[in-house]
Amino acid sequence: MNLVTLVLLLSALFSLTLMEVVNNFDKSKCAEFFIRSPNKKTIITPTVFKGYQYKMICQRWKNKYQFATLFDTERRIPVYSAYKFFGQKETMNLSLSENIRTEEWKNEPQ
Repeated sequence: MNLVTLVLLLSALFSLTLMEVVNNFDKSKCAEFFIRSPNKKTIITPTVFKGYQYKMICQRWKNKYQFATLFDTERRIPVYSAYKFFGQKETMNLSLSENIRTEEWKNEPQ
């Protein structure tokens, strides 16, 4: 019984992280993670290598897109990931209860 409970709990936690394979970062929901070109019609993405093993993935956490990743399925490694960086928040004057860094881990199901 305990094993079933553990499996259900873990599957619920992993379901918070979702991914979507897309054909083009420019026309996807994760285009916001890339710089717009000067003409504002397209985005500037790093190189997307040719080959069946490279997949463009938009990753969600709690129903919000967080990362755009180019993934190599043969080597099972991310080639690169893109995200928005909002700058470092000042933590010098925060109490321990207000600290913005958390111990929360985000696991991606394989």
